[in-house]
Amino acid sequence: MHCLQSWYHYYGTGREPKITLNLLSLILILFGLGLAIGVILAVGALLFFQLRSIVRNQTGIEDWIMEKAAYRLRGSDEKFQNPYDIVRLEAHEERRSGNDSTPPPLFRVAGGTFVR
Repeated sequence: MHCLQSWYHYYGTGREPKITLNLLSLILILFGLGLAIGVILAVGALLFFQLRSIVRNQTGIEDWIMEKAAYRLRGSDEKFQNPYDIVRLEAHEERRSGNDSTPPPLFRVAGGTFVR
C-alpha cells in the first residue's frame, strides 16, 4: 500500500488538499485544454495576417481593392494603378546631385503629388 501513496500522503502533514480526478473533472480539464489550444491557433492566425500585411505593406482593404480591380479588368489590356501605393524615389533623382545637405528622399503618391 505504501507504493500507491503520493509523497504528500506519506511525508505531508495531512493538511494538504486532496484532489481527486473523477469523470467530470477530467471532462472539464480536457474542455479547458481544447479552449486554450483554440485560442493559441486563433492568435497565431491573426499574427500571420498582421505580419503578411506588414511584409506586403498593404492592408486588407487595399488587398480587396486590388482584387476587385483585377477582376474588373480581367478581359482588358488596361493595367490598374493602385491609388494608395507609395513609391519611394531616390533623393538624387529629384534633387541636385553632389550636395551633401540634400533633404531626405521624397515619396511620390501614385497620383503624382510629392510628400515627405
